[in-house]
Amino acid sequence: MMTIEFEWQLPPESPFLAQLKNKNLRIEERLEALANLIKSEEYLETFYKLLPLFEATEETHPSILAGLALALGEWGSEIAVEALIKQYQAETTSVEQQAFCLQGLARTQHEKALPVVLGALASSSNHLFSTAAEQLKQFGVLAIPALCEVLETGEPDAQCVAVWNLGELKAKPALGAILIYLNREDAHVDVSALCIWALGRLGEASIEVMEAVNKALLHAEPEVRVRAKAAKQKLIPNMN
Repeated sequence: MMTIEFEWQLPPESPFLAQLKNKNLRIEERLEALANLIKSEEYLETFYKLLPLFEATEETHPSILAGLALALGEWGSEIAVEALIKQYQAETTSVEQQAFCLQGLARTQHEKALPVVLGALASSSNHLFSTAAEQLKQFGVLAIPALCEVLETGEPDAQCVAVWNLGELKAKPALGAILIYLNREDAHVDVSALCIWALGRLGEASIEVMEAVNKALLHAEPEVRVRAKAAKQKLIPNMN
């Protein structure tokens, strides 16, 4: 009986991957290689190859890490999310790199990524706060319950971000949380003004909403009154 022996060989490494790993090249060349790598190879295969490079934080240039973070965000798998969270929480990660991790996490639109991005609203870093505020919209309706919780329990800056995103999403499930906030004795002026703006965006001209808007027209702060006037103009056509 004749035996046939097969010689198994691994496929040669992609020239783009080799270029990306080459620390002797200029950063611009390596980033170009990253872009070409993503475009040229099979989708999942590419990102599996990038993962070890992303985790080698001490050996990878910050700009390369930033590019990898965004690329992993495009991948969007749970493996990518875990890698991005691990890098975000690492003690050796700079604030700038954390910001790129937040961007990558938001791109995944994964439920495990949302608490991390929301958590950055409590950061003492303005850079991380502003990055999180900008990226939250990528989660869409998935973020609505968490944004309502921030509106209820967060600090004023975070509450402003939360209600702004709720308004942008025209999140009608958040209507109750917005009305509850407006009735709080400790309501912050800036948050209240955005809550009134959000009511106009939601377009729900119920009795409770119109009462809140009319009450805001008499508010001591001009900003709240201006928002209320604009909201009422939007809501009047929707009244029964």
